[in-house]
Amino acid sequence: MTTNSPRPIDATGKGGARYRFANDAPPAWLIASIPGAAEALAAAEAENAKGAGLYRDFSASGKALVALRQSDPLASELEAAERAHKALDKTVDAQAKRSVAALRRFDALVHSGIGTPEEYRAMAAEHALAKHAEAEAAWATLRAALTERDQAHASAGSPGRDWRNSAPVNYRNLASVATVVRPMLEGFDLGALKLAAEGQRVPSAAEQAAAALAAAKETEAKAVAAVRARGAKEAR
Repeated sequence: MTTNSPRPIDATGKGGARYRFANDAPPAWLIASIPGAAEALAAAEAENAKGAGLYRDFSASGKALVALRQSDPLASELEAAERAHKALDKTVDAQAKRSVAALRRFDALVHSGIGTPEEYRAMAAEHALAKHAEAEAAWATLRAALTERDQAHASAGSPGRDWRNSAPVNYRNLASVATVVRPMLEGFDLGALKLAAEGQRVPSAAEQAAAALAAAKETEAKAVAAVRARGAKEAR
């Protein structure tokens, strides 16, 4: 998603509006973080829905007009049908303009709340922290529910299919599944994220790896230079 303005927004040709480039659409976390953004998006989606309905009417009108022309109608009848079809076409175009305007209002609202790059990163970190807490709670709830479900299922005589037969061989019990989920939760770097939420610039894993590689290369270069210098000195 680009943060520079403006982001191209086009009419769909069917009464609605959309971002010309899909990656310009704000992500869900950003919409949730900007006051009023969710409501503005709902309003834009409502305009798109109106456009879709009007376009369906226009399309049905076009099919009916074709059928009418093939039925040898009265000239007055055909003229009235054609006028109605053209009127629907104009209605769809007018609605498309409203849809585009609504999506642009949403886009402007979201991007006016982004702030500086530092504020943007901090806002993203705060949201990630909140969602991590939700994920931890959801996993605890799911684990308890599945355990209790399987216990009750066994007490009921284990009726029906055994879900384990539908699972991969290595994931036929909750403990095995936990080996995948736990690292996603316990390995999440909350400390770094909290620093980022406070506005500090914390290097990513890729940046840290690149810095470590650069430092290793520099150390190696210094060692090589020292060996060469010592060799030159001894040769004199």
